[in-house]
Amino acid sequence: MRALFIAVTLGLMGCVSHTVYQPIDHPIEKVSCSCCAPLISSIQRIKDGVVIKNKVYKAYSFEDKASHLYLTMEIALAPGMKAKLHDTRMSVSWTGQAEPTHFELSEFSSGAEGFGVPRLTYSADQVLVGTNRLGELSPPYGPTERFNAYIALSSMQPPEITVIPPKVLVGDQVFVPLPVKFKLREVSVPCVQ
Repeated sequence: MRALFIAVTLGLMGCVSHTVYQPIDHPIEKVSCSCCAPLISSIQRIKDGVVIKNKVYKAYSFEDKASHLYLTMEIALAPGMKAKLHDTRMSVSWTGQAEPTHFELSEFSSGAEGFGVPRLTYSADQVLVGTNRLGELSPPYGPTERFNAYIALSSMQPPEITVIPPKVLVGDQVFVPLPVKFKLREVSVPCVQ
C-alpha cells in the first residue's frame, strides 16, 4: 500500500521551469510554492536586527493589464530596531545602458493582511521602527517586521540588472549596501498536479 502511495505521488509530481532574476555573489532567500516562480532576494545583514533585501521579478498588473518588471527594496527590522533611508533614491542599470537610472522611493509598507495584521504605509523618508506586530508569525511573514518599497519598470526583460540600494541610517551610523547584480536564470520547481 505504501509503495502504491509513493508511486501515485511521484506520478503526480513534476517540475515546471520558470525564468527568474537571481542575485549573483550574495546570500539569497528563496520563497516559492508548488508550481510558482520563486521570488529570490539578495540578503545584506548590515547590523544585528537590520537586514536589507532586494529582489527583481516580473508580475502582471491588473490596473493596466500588462506585465511589468518590479524592483523591491526591503528593510527587515527586529522589534525595537530603527532605520531610515539616508537618501530615497535607488539606482538601477541593465544590459546595454550607459548610465544608471535613478528612481525615487516614495513609500514603504508593512503588514500581513492575510494573517490579520493590517498593512500600514510609511513615507520613504521617515524613521522605520520594528515592532512586535508580526511576532506570532513564522518566516517569511514574521516575527521580524518587513518594510517594502516597490518600483515598477516597463515590460522589458534585460538579461542582467544591477540594483544600487540607497544608504541606510541606523542610529548615528550610515551603512552603504553593496550593489546587487541579478541575472536572468531558468529554474525548475516541483509541481504537484
